[in-house]
Amino acid sequence: MGLIVAHKKDDVVYIGTDSSMFRKSKERVTCENNYRVHKLDNGIIVGIVSTDVRAEQLLYAYSDDIFTLDKKGNLTRKHLVQNIIPEVIACLEDNELLEKSESGYCFWNGVLLIFYKDKIFEVSEQFQIYTVGSYVADGDGYEFTVSALSKIKEDDDVNQKLVDAMSIASKYNKSVLPPYVLIDTKTLEYHKEVR
Repeated sequence: MGLIVAHKKDDVVYIGTDSSMFRKSKERVTCENNYRVHKLDNGIIVGIVSTDVRAEQLLYAYSDDIFTLDKKGNLTRKHLVQNIIPEVIACLEDNELLEKSESGYCFWNGVLLIFYKDKIFEVSEQFQIYTVGSYVADGDGYEFTVSALSKIKEDDDVNQKLVDAMSIASKYNKSVLPPYVLIDTKTLEYHKEVR
């Protein structure tokens, strides 16, 4: 499943993820296509936390088509509801990865974290959209990172604090492993931190 953490500072979202899916191969960690968070050409960064690897791979494969901006070049809640979520549901349904509850609600075994400029959206298993304030964590060991993320101060090095938070999680959850990958919505550049 993996871990994704993020914190917003000065209208920039800083994002970190572990590389637990690459335990056996250091070569896989060096390939950006294998990172748990994907930067798209339009500036959106998408993170997927799921127990279904096939669903993750499909959504990443079609991410440029699914995770779009509106006609004004923005990412809004309305655009998520009217455009992105229906595309996610269609992709999962077409590949028989969508489940339906007895009451007719559709769901999948994952959570989407969508970052754009100063925005953080979390999309739940039942496709409910949450606008996140200053920080978010999801996936393996997330409960061990929340306290550290909530204590980040204005003058702190956010990337270092994200690495510290993921390191705390790795002490208590063996699925969370370095190296950690960092990216932010301003530079859109990946960095690896080894602990």
